Amino acid sequence: MKMATINDYLKALFRDSGIVELRHSPSSGCWQSYWFDNAAALLDQLPTLEGKGNIYTSLNAPKLRKIKNGRQQEPQKNEDVAFRTRIPFDFDPVRQTDNQHCPSSDDELSAAFHKMKALSRYLSALDWQPGLQGMSGNGYHLQQRCHIPVNPETSEAISVIYKDLKAELSDPLVQFDTSVKSPGQIFRLYGTINRKNTESPGRPFRRASVWIPPNWQQVTRKQIDSLANYFARTNTATKKPCNSHKTISGSGDYASLDIVAWFSAHGLYQHHIQENMHDVMCPWEAEHSSSSPGDTVIFEADGKWPGFHCNHGHCVDRKIGDVINLLGDADQFCTQTWRATR
Repeated sequence: MKMATINDYLKALFRDSGIVELRHSPSSGCWQSYWFDNAAALLDQLPTLEGKGNIYTSLNAPKLRKIKNGRQQEPQKNEDVAFRTRIPFDFDPVRQTDNQHCPSSDDELSAAFHKMKALSRYLSALDWQPGLQGMSGNGYHLQQRCHIPVNPETSEAISVIYKDLKAELSDPLVQFDTSVKSPGQIFRLYGTINRKNTESPGRPFRRASVWIPPNWQQVTRKQIDSLANYFARTNTATKKPCNSHKTISGSGDYASLDIVAWFSAHGLYQHHIQENMHDVMCPWEAEHSSSSPGDTVIFEADGKWPGFHCNHGHCVDRKIGDVINLLGDADQFCTQTWRATR
């Protein structure tokens, strides 16, 4: 896909929504709402707002209302939306710093990109139409085009999908934001600069960008319900018991286990992330619906058993003991033999 312009994005937005709210935040905690029924009027307003904070637009089609193509007092609320015309997915990288609201680094932004692409491949395998891909300045978005009424049944289906995707896709490096499922959600206007918080060396303000599929098609209500029903059935199915409740009968002292060498010997090690955390492949990779960097991590721990965490739903209860039982040769990578103490 070629990078689209702000005009391309607004053309698609007005085509599906008819009326669009532009919401401007000139400073933290301050919001101004503008309403438009055509892209040209919105574009004429932009020069007076750019460079002064952050700019967002609504995503979905509101109920019929009178507007005056300019500033109005009332922002759009959930109950004001008639139809969902977008299903947005938002990946926000965890900042590897004390300030979680600062701009992301290039590496953090890259981690969010890989998560977005993993979801795109997963939905493509389910025959969903290719979605819009956006870079917000700090994270990545995927937007699916649709046209479904806002009602309790729709909200329930969307909530089920978001809940399970969060369990599958969030990890210590990237979070899947479920709050964007609200019909009144606003999204950053692609083509404008993300000026959240304060930029610093290695953490710059960036201009949001967007890629729109040629001949962008809608996903159907049947496809949405099918995915929601699949997740619902998976959640109610009887879970397999995890090996973490079984006895570990090895002779090694697993507090001395060299977990990096062990995962490397099995071809599962990927790379060092930070401090005692490492990116690895999950031994149960075949059970995952998607895979991307940071999904599964191991932790070195001096004087204690090392840690294992896989973010995918199938592995939510699996711990280092399950890996020991599965791979079977952890004793060979322990520097000490376990001895019972009295």
